[in-house]
Amino acid sequence: MNSSKRARTDDDIASSVKGSGTLSNGKGKVSKHQQLPPQSSDKALAQAKQAHGLDGPADRGCNIMVYHPDVELRLNDVVEVMGVYSLSPDLADEFASVGLAEGTMPFAETLAQQHPSSLVSELHCLRVRRINPYEMCRALPDPSLSQRIAALRTKAIDVLAVPLGGDRLAAEYLLLQLVSRVYTRAASKPLGVFSLSLQNCPEAAVAPDTLSSSAPDAGARASPTAAPLSCFGAAVKEAVASLVPACVALPLTVDMLNSEPLRPHTVRKTTTVDSLMTTPLQLAAHTQLLLDATLMQAGQLERRGIYNLQVLGTLMQQQEVEYEYAVYNLPLPSDVPVTILTMGKSLLHKAVDLELPLNTTGLISEAPVDDDSLPAIRAYLHQAQQLDFHIDVESASWINQELMDARQELGNSENSFHNQLTLGRLMAVSWGETSMTKERWYQMKAMERARLNRLNVTRPTATQNAEKVVAAYCG
Repeated sequence: MNSSKRARTDDDIASSVKGSGTLSNGKGKVSKHQQLPPQSSDKALAQAKQAHGLDGPADRGCNIMVYHPDVELRLNDVVEVMGVYSLSPDLADEFASVGLAEGTMPFAETLAQQHPSSLVSELHCLRVRRINPYEMCRALPDPSLSQRIAALRTKAIDVLAVPLGGDRLAAEYLLLQLVSRVYTRAASKPLGVFSLSLQNCPEAAVAPDTLSSSAPDAGARASPTAAPLSCFGAAVKEAVASLVPACVALPLTVDMLNSEPLRPHTVRKTTTVDSLMTTPLQLAAHTQLLLDATLMQAGQLERRGIYNLQVLGTLMQQQEVEYEYAVYNLPLPSDVPVTILTMGKSLLHKAVDLELPLNTTGLISEAPVDDDSLPAIRAYLHQAQQLDFHIDVESASWINQELMDARQELGNSENSFHNQLTLGRLMAVSWGETSMTKERWYQMKAMERARLNRLNVTRPTATQNAEKVVAAYCG
């Protein structure tokens, strides 16, 4: 953007505050304001911090000031920035001591427009470029990895199997999610990803390290991302986050669904603020989203809760999130695989592509992979995810015959065919292959048979094994 179009600097704001006890509205006009009680100022500051996604006193956002007109940036891009960092913490007291008279712009809106660096720092950009998220963890493709793919694939499954109670089948499905991506869309349906629901998860207690370390700011509502996870959910998140650049875990509870809108939106009840409120579903591409429903309790879903469920269902089925601006709603494509951790049927079961009951062995050990191996595993996942996969004419012929035979024998639906094609593709790329082979197709079918058998068979030792898993996580 052009620097001449930018709102006044913090120095300008501080000058007007110190000199006359007034705040400029950014258009050359100055209004007189009366001071509000400290409680009102604290509430306004908390609302402004919430608008920037700052949940706690130690949280800070950053406004990146781009002055290059030829730089094309899109919403939710991951970027690398080099620039000059600016922060003015002394302005916090100045803004807290200034109130607004009735009928003027609300204090929170003023802070949202002016972006004071007392709350949100500034980075004046000298150089910016879009990057692949895997570049953040220095996991770039390496030609030598092709000789070690089998070993790295096994190590990745080992890491994922640990929090899943040793269930390697569930770990393999989760691995296929980690190498998935939306490679195209057909009739608004995303191709290349699937949603997964892991059932029979242990009913674990709240993980101590996910509890908020401080009380929410005055006037601020609890953030869904600040709510605690279960011990099981925290363990799964830790394992996934060790392998991919971005992993977000949300507790899928009645309180979370009723708390705040999950989709991004502008500041409520105003048309003067053009910045988006930070919400849990404003995610970069290839972010792994975990929904921890193991802490779900009985409760009443309010209107907002029902709507949030619909937003999550749309993300899972269409890989799309609707952004709510002041005068219109804008649906934007996403690329965010979703995994639900639940003890039984999920509230989102109709939007789930694949359901898999866990078969925990109760044998929990330390992570079998040392930290030195993690960069190679990440590089393997990145390389597999970016492979240019295709199905040649010969392969298409026998795959079509396989699907026809399955329909005659089992009466499979169109969704089942779609899921099998997706899983077959992901099975191949997880082995570093760019075309379908019968070996990988039959390997995928064996996985699907094992999954369907679990859905049809009740294991009598599942509860006992789950109790062992809980004891291992929570002590």
